Amino acid sequence: MDFQVTFIPEDNFLYMQEYTTTLQRAGIEVLYAPYVTSVEQHLRDCGDRYDLAFLFRPAVVERHLKIIRKLCPKAKTLYHTVDLHFLRMSREAELQSDEAKQKAANEMKQRELAAIRSSDASIVHSTVEFELLHPELPDAKLHVFPLIMDVPGTNKTFSERRDIVFVGGYQHPPNVDAVQYFVSEIMPLLRTSLPGERFYVIGSNPPAEIQALATEDVIIAGFVEDLHPLLDKMRVSVAPLRYGAGIKGKVGSAMAVGLPVVATPLAAEGMSLTDGENILVADGAEAFADTIVKLYQMKFSGIDSARTAWSLQKILGGGGSLEDFGWNTC
Repeated sequence: MDFQVTFIPEDNFLYMQEYTTTLQRAGIEVLYAPYVTSVEQHLRDCGDRYDLAFLFRPAVVERHLKIIRKLCPKAKTLYHTVDLHFLRMSREAELQSDEAKQKAANEMKQRELAAIRSSDASIVHSTVEFELLHPELPDAKLHVFPLIMDVPGTNKTFSERRDIVFVGGYQHPPNVDAVQYFVSEIMPLLRTSLPGERFYVIGSNPPAEIQALATEDVIIAGFVEDLHPLLDKMRVSVAPLRYGAGIKGKVGSAMAVGLPVVATPLAAEGMSLTDGENILVADGAEAFADTIVKLYQMKFSGIDSARTAWSLQKILGGGGSLEDFGWNTC
């Protein structure tokens, strides 16, 4: 789009070798200490040059929008919600029957609506979130921004694979809850139906309560540098989320490498997915376990994995054919 892009850390101006240099190699200017130590400092020096300010999450809007308006007179503001925090918080409060958490969710809703009203335009990823916001903010410029990711596919056939995988960062409470729920409620059912199959828990910063779940068939693997080779060994990816918001990168990442996904209705929402066509949706521990077992025992060829990835490409608006995707369909 012919923008010269500058990345301004919101509050942590640490130079981080791997991440800073990767952004710089992509042509992005990165600000870091000791040269820059605050957003306001930089904008006082360089605010006139900006045409667009792209802000992520409501707290960033709250802390910096006024100074951007003051010091960047030419700049339009684009607010990226990432997900609707109030929706995630409200669902957690409902799951736990917690009035205090519901009150906090209501307060967050007002903050998020205010951030959208104060910005020139706003982005949501989920069609469900767009439909939720539009009646509340009919005059706001809201845009559904689809998940953007590489779709490498796979050449591993279904029969070559085994085991079940969950991917998530564990600083995000819904992921902690999902793993605990799966291990306590679903794994006991799978041990009877699929004896010997393992559940791999992948992702950064697993807390003590997740690490304590480790057994012979529950592998707490933690952070994995390159997910693709590991996902290529798995037979089923699961997303047993009981609360949350937005769209789920774990679902898209699995589909992108041709890995079948079993998800709760909440985990599949807002992504234009169809149960039984490009995802399997199950609600409740018994239904979830039964769906995994049925999928696990099916017989597929390698081309079915290609079609899974191809359907994701179509969902994301990429079009194309299986041949475009690097697959020999003969």
